[in-house]
Amino acid sequence: MKIHNSFEVPVGVPEAWKTLIDVENVVTCLPGATVNEVVDGSTYKGTFSVRLGPIALKFRGTARLDEVDEQAFTVRVKGKAVDTKGRGGANTDMRFDLQPKDGSTLVLLQTDLQLSGAVAQYGRGASMISEL
Repeated sequence: MKIHNSFEVPVGVPEAWKTLIDVENVVTCLPGATVNEVVDGSTYKGTFSVRLGPIALKFRGTARLDEVDEQAFTVRVKGKAVDTKGRGGANTDMRFDLQPKDGSTLVLLQTDLQLSGAVAQYGRGASMISEL
């Protein structure tokens, strides 16, 4: 499933970039997400809890910053996780692009999300996944 999002932050691109690539700081903005281990400067292990309608899921997995381009202000994040109750998993390939916009920064996100197992069945309503 392909998901495209964007948001604007009221700081310049260099400052927004420093924040975006600070995974341990960014994860505090994601309810239900934690970093449990920093494997190296670009690989992180953690958990993510989410509700899909009436179903509560907790994923354990790894995220890795790939293709970090500090000149173009782009980064690709690849993630792989499994539900802690064995109901399936998720793989994601996300790309963040930062662009200047009237003194602030426009963050463009492109996500390719693949769900497997029962988790994929829970999320059949694509709009539910997109909203998350």
